[in-house]
Amino acid sequence: MRPLLLMVFWLGLGGGNIRAASAPGIPPSATIRNLNQLHEVKASGVLLDWNTGRVLGTTGEERASAPGSILKPLLLSYALQQHIVSASTQVYCRRTLHVAGRELACSHPDDRPLLNAEDALAESCNTWFAELARRMSPQDIPAALRRFGLAQSSSHLNDPEQRILTVLGLENISTTPMQLAVAYRALLLHEARTSAVWTGLRNSVNWGMAHDAHLPNIEVLGKTGTASNPGEWRTHGWFAGGVPGRYVVVVYVPRGDGGTAATLAGAVLRKEMQEDGR
Repeated sequence: MRPLLLMVFWLGLGGGNIRAASAPGIPPSATIRNLNQLHEVKASGVLLDWNTGRVLGTTGEERASAPGSILKPLLLSYALQQHIVSASTQVYCRRTLHVAGRELACSHPDDRPLLNAEDALAESCNTWFAELARRMSPQDIPAALRRFGLAQSSSHLNDPEQRILTVLGLENISTTPMQLAVAYRALLLHEARTSAVWTGLRNSVNWGMAHDAHLPNIEVLGKTGTASNPGEWRTHGWFAGGVPGRYVVVVYVPRGDGGTAATLAGAVLRKEMQEDGR
């Protein structure tokens, strides 16, 4: 397996800030493990140990692509810490959203149009996160992403519509499965179990947009994303999340959507937990 150079994150003492340090890449002993089913459908995947960050398995191409909605938890975490929004911030979703000539209508059920932070994350509400983008400065978005090791220039973010498209993960940023796995591990280690981000990710799997990754009697946190790369009309799908205390998993489907990626991620986690005897 070709070695990679990774950035691993850990919680700094006395302030809870997330820091980054260089570390060796995938150890020679890393295997595909239960990611082989991703290889069969030409998907890519990364499996990390939740506690140590050790790479347990990888498969597929490390292609950088637009992250779509899996970017939302990272930006929400920063915005809550910086008091840009609060967990109780509510936005009324009319389900229609037009940005820079693009139709970005929300696809979640319309039974609860007034959403707070955790519900907006669980439902992946574009309208709520568009409002978050309006409240963030051009400097906030790159600062938020740098916390999790994702590079982003602020040169185009003076345009409010470009800020929205970036927060929604649709333009101006691309990332690889490995980068997202490391970023999500940093996020999940940082968040308290009672936080809006943690609760939103749990509810996303329990009853929200990432429900296809749900496992009976096992707590799974996760977020899906669907996007297209510049110049491509086909969509690709993402799932990022994990089982607390056990695994962090990212699945990328080059032709598909977030629901497909969540289904595959759930299958990977189910197999891992079965082999653990849990």
